[in-house]
Amino acid sequence: MIVRGHAVREASGNSPVCAAVTILTRTVVRTLEANTALTVRFNAPEEGVLDLEVLEIPMDQQSWLKGVSDLLYRGLRDLSGDAPGEIVVNEERST
Repeated sequence: MIVRGHAVREASGNSPVCAAVTILTRTVVRTLEANTALTVRFNAPEEGVLDLEVLEIPMDQQSWLKGVSDLLYRGLRDLSGDAPGEIVVNEERST
């Protein structure tokens, strides 16, 4: 998973869309990190950039990981529908 970008800020300097993306992705990263059965690598080299990769997925964790992934995907897609032009979700599946 790669998350990149910054949302347009309101006059107050805040961006509800940016905050929502940050909360969703940070929660997923922390949830994945807490699962000791997975091997997870992530990098946030600069503000507005997050690269996340799950390197090892035991068979008994695949359904759990799909649930976590689906939650994130659904949340980001819903944000995209609520704020078109502020967030774009592109999906690429690796084999």
